[in-house]
Amino acid sequence: MKIICGLILFSTFAIIFVSGLNCWTCNVLGGNNVCRRSGGLRTCFNNQVCYNEVRRRGNTINIRKGCKNSGVCENHIMQSMSTPNPNNQCVNGPNYFCSCCCGNSVCNSNWLTCVTAGSVAPTVSTTVPPADEGLKRSDIINIQDSWNTLKGFGYETVGMLVLHRLFNDAPQTRYLFSQLSLSSNESFTLEQMRNNSRVVYHANRVARAVGRLVDLIELPTNFTDHLVWLGQRHAYHGVAPVNFD
Repeated sequence: MKIICGLILFSTFAIIFVSGLNCWTCNVLGGNNVCRRSGGLRTCFNNQVCYNEVRRRGNTINIRKGCKNSGVCENHIMQSMSTPNPNNQCVNGPNYFCSCCCGNSVCNSNWLTCVTAGSVAPTVSTTVPPADEGLKRSDIINIQDSWNTLKGFGYETVGMLVLHRLFNDAPQTRYLFSQLSLSSNESFTLEQMRNNSRVVYHANRVARAVGRLVDLIELPTNFTDHLVWLGQRHAYHGVAPVNFD
């Protein structure tokens, strides 16, 4: 049945195949944002379709997008459906491999999945977006005043509230905090979290990181450099664009 479904899927995008597809192309280490910044559109040959591959091994994420022979894509679909390999499944976890092919232009620009037949392919700009005009003075004052109010409750309390919401609203992210020895299937109360010294320590770090950014908010270059540094640290620990929502 899986093989039949695979043939149906492949025949679907083969039918809508149009020669000279424009496919997003990149081969990068990092998330989809890195691919979108460093990659570009490429016109494929007549016998090619767009493909998207995302491979994660621990803290390393490799994304490959581009044009691929339609027959090779068919083989990949059949292989993935007939091989019950837990590391060859498109899941959000420490190790996975996602692969898909599609037959309309720019249908491979998404993170883990391709745009299917009948869907509207996302618009991909090939130009550098205009620079952000930055925050207004009133925005900066509001952020500083809000943070000063929150900071009055103490860094530990603020950080614990952030982690409490994260761990309970998005429990699928708990695997990113393996050093905190968290259970994967139970809800946490603030009291339970306070009894975990590692959680308390990390909560303080989270709140102080936010505080540091508020301190730098009127220094755009320093602010950006600090955000990049934080991003690199979190990418090293396995945080991926799928976790942002």
